[in-house]
Amino acid sequence: MSSAYSLAGLGSPLFLVKARIQAYSPAFPVGAQHYYKNSLDALTTIMKSDGVLGLWRGVNAAFLRTAMVSFLSCQHSA
Repeated sequence: MSSAYSLAGLGSPLFLVKARIQAYSPAFPVGAQHYYKNSLDALTTIMKSDGVLGLWRGVNAAFLRTAMVSFLSCQHSA
């Protein structure tokens, strides 16, 4: 269980980068979207604008998702 939380915490910055890259759309107004050239550009831009802790924005949702999956898998195996 603790290893699942560790992986959720470590993977959260990568999930944030993926989500921001996928959310780009030229149909959104300027200022409501992010444009990144690649994953490394996204990482550095987020770190410059939000700081290192900005990479872990949304980690609470990852922990909640991990807790629910762990709970359901324990209930299913019992």
